[in-house]
Amino acid sequence: MYCNKCGAQLIDGARFCSGCGAPTVAYVGAVGVGTAPSAEQEKYKVMDDVTSRLNSLAGGTGSVKLRFGDFFDSILKKHTREEAEELFVCGTNATTPPVNEVSADWPHPWLYSRVFLVLLATFIGCVVLGFELENLNAFPGIMFVGAMVVPFSLLIFFFETNAPRNINMVDIVKIFFIGGIFSILLIYPLSSVLPGGGVGLIVPSMITGIVEELAKIVLTAFFLSRVRGRGYILNGLLIGSAVGAGFAVFESAGYAFNALLSGDSASMLENIVLRAFLSIGGHTAWAAVEGAAMGLCEKDGVFDWRILVDKRFLIFAASMILLHGIWDMYVLFLDNFGIIKYLILIAAVWVFVIVLLNRGLEQVNELADRPKGVDAEASSNVAQGGISPTAVESVVAVAGSSDAQVLTGIYCPKCGTKHAEGERFCRGCGMVLS
Repeated sequence: MYCNKCGAQLIDGARFCSGCGAPTVAYVGAVGVGTAPSAEQEKYKVMDDVTSRLNSLAGGTGSVKLRFGDFFDSILKKHTREEAEELFVCGTNATTPPVNEVSADWPHPWLYSRVFLVLLATFIGCVVLGFELENLNAFPGIMFVGAMVVPFSLLIFFFETNAPRNINMVDIVKIFFIGGIFSILLIYPLSSVLPGGGVGLIVPSMITGIVEELAKIVLTAFFLSRVRGRGYILNGLLIGSAVGAGFAVFESAGYAFNALLSGDSASMLENIVLRAFLSIGGHTAWAAVEGAAMGLCEKDGVFDWRILVDKRFLIFAASMILLHGIWDMYVLFLDNFGIIKYLILIAAVWVFVIVLLNRGLEQVNELADRPKGVDAEASSNVAQGGISPTAVESVVAVAGSSDAQVLTGIYCPKCGTKHAEGERFCRGCGMVLS
């Protein structure tokens, strides 16, 4: 395919000519030229504005591309036992890499899917044993394993995305259990200070959100303060998710047990399945955001309890409290559509997660003194903007090479598309490169 304006050969999928910047025929047909922005374009503009504001609050620049697909593109690939074992071998003095050797690649996690399948298979086995074979001894397993399926799988997801690899799995499991149960215990004294919590109405729902999020914040802060060595934003994301996952498991198992006590085993099973699905965007993700917010407020990676009154942390924490409160309250125009409200809230919290994950990877690059937009499939594909208004030539010395082999590449500062030497216009967005 060739450009109609200058005759330059076009790369398949290019939206603009890299020689003259003219839009390609395919792109013109898709979006039109000289027309008002389509609804889809407006949607992306709004999302860019949202992620840009959140990224700015987190200390970054530019909008953040929501790369949800990268969280799933490796789960169908074949992985060896050695790969899984390597993921778990970390967090000790001997296995924690120095920051300049840390991979800040945008994550493509996969182990969480295997953990999910193991827990799901165990849960299904318990259900068959309890309901089909009428073995009452299986009901505790149905409740607890069913409550673990999604939250614990999410915890493994955040473990995989902790690029510094400075926290081991033994500590994470400890935080999962101790942080989970003690955050629930902390609800009781907090409720005596802020009584009136509940669900349905606005005020009780918001009080519940405040109390439960404060409880998780305290436990997350406690465990974050005990991280050995330098702390990272990604550490907060992981530790917060561990506390939140533990909280979610104990809470869901308790609700299931109450349903069983009412004499309705089918209601118990329905409760477990529904709460498992909804936990994708519940306590685990909320606490992860709060933990990451603590991490970004740390000065030189050192925890200080005063970060809990830092303006940036308070904004992120208040956002999670608001999401939690809306989750619990009856919203007339949304609750009439069943699960729609929860899907919107799940999407909202994951926008926060991705922005903070991106910022955490940027932090690793900054500490390793790497040029921005180089590492990890060129991080500039993720964080758009924040680079000089001309094309950027990125240079990385290969870690561990005595000869310091150098790799080069040119990336568009606006959309992050990689280009060869000599291209004058970005084929992704049409921006002038030189």
